Amino acid sequence: MLPHNPKAKFRPVALLISIAATFLVSGIRNQGMLQHGELQIYDQMIRLRNDENIDSRLLIIEVTEEDLQYQNQLGFVRQGSLSDEALAQIVARIEPLKPSVIGLDIYRDFPTKKLKTNLADILSTNDNFFAICKHNDPLVKHPGTAPPNEVPNERLGFSDVIADGDGVLRRYVFQMTANINSPCPTETSFSFQLALHYLHKKGLKVIPEITKDGNVQIDKVTIPIITSDWGGYQNLEDKGYQMMLNYRSRNIAEKVTLSEVLQGKLKSDSVKNKIVLIGTTAPTYKDELYTPYSLNRQPDQAMHGVVVQAQMVSQITSAVLDKQPLIRVWSNWLGTIWIAGWSFIAGGIALYCRKPVVLVLLTVLTILISSVSSFCFFVIQSTWIPIIPVGLVIVIVVVAVATSKNFQLKSFWARL
Repeated sequence: MLPHNPKAKFRPVALLISIAATFLVSGIRNQGMLQHGELQIYDQMIRLRNDENIDSRLLIIEVTEEDLQYQNQLGFVRQGSLSDEALAQIVARIEPLKPSVIGLDIYRDFPTKKLKTNLADILSTNDNFFAICKHNDPLVKHPGTAPPNEVPNERLGFSDVIADGDGVLRRYVFQMTANINSPCPTETSFSFQLALHYLHKKGLKVIPEITKDGNVQIDKVTIPIITSDWGGYQNLEDKGYQMMLNYRSRNIAEKVTLSEVLQGKLKSDSVKNKIVLIGTTAPTYKDELYTPYSLNRQPDQAMHGVVVQAQMVSQITSAVLDKQPLIRVWSNWLGTIWIAGWSFIAGGIALYCRKPVVLVLLTVLTILISSVSSFCFFVIQSTWIPIIPVGLVIVIVVVAVATSKNFQLKSFWARL
């Protein structure tokens, strides 16, 4: 007597295939073989999100190529992109407008000249002024860059960033131990220093604390710390304390040029109670970084260093003050359950779908639904969950179950 439903005989086979495929794909993922693809999808999700408005807490004073020439015309002598005279005038013009904090994102590893306006005294006594330095890197034989002698250590921040293997900056290292003989005497990043100082002036508790699960807490906000196997990353060198850099938008802050500031065109409401960053955007100095917005890493799509610093500052202040979610991931076991769930769905589709054309359409639709679901998690909750592993497991299971089912059904009818 024939069974009422011959396919019922093959349900355990479909289940076993789904389980095996889940372990297979999870293993491939854990070996880092899907990392490049997952990072590319991550970049695409960043680009697909709606750009937010500029962060009104920030102001960038940029030194453009024209500003280099303008300083020369004024007779200012530069040892870099910004002369001592220009810096002294910037501080003198914006200090009366009461900024909350001033950050100089330009290296100054040389002595300050004696001017009518005593720049050395300004840098050493202005508690709202922060400067950068860079740690040495023995692996690439970079000696590092020393900070201005006049700025005390508590108002210094390192400028070091850690790009991924493809040159794209997705992570934000905000705390790390210096290498031996580093000329940069701070373990806190420049942008983190600015954000903490700004929040402190807002009356908030800003001394970072380590939570029981190894994350970092500021005020009431927990920062998810990247580990060696985190999201799409596998076997990552998790140096220092790192988080994902949650880019706000391509245009992060209001900008004014150095010339406009020196000419007195800066308005009070552009500065009062704001975080002011001073940095170079002149192509001559090539202070640019590739970001998820840099499609195919074209040079004209790179982001200026001072803008990246602004992104980092905005990320921290927005998380604390606006409750803006920081990018986080599911635990490994929850990610595996997510992959397994779609694996079982794919097994059911392959088991009960008779027509090949319909099977292909349903497979594509399932991959599309899983991808859209992951994107929604990313946009709404800033949660980065697997996409490529899910798509891969769906394809593997559909092909394996459909092939097995057809082979066994043919054998079943042949025995009758």
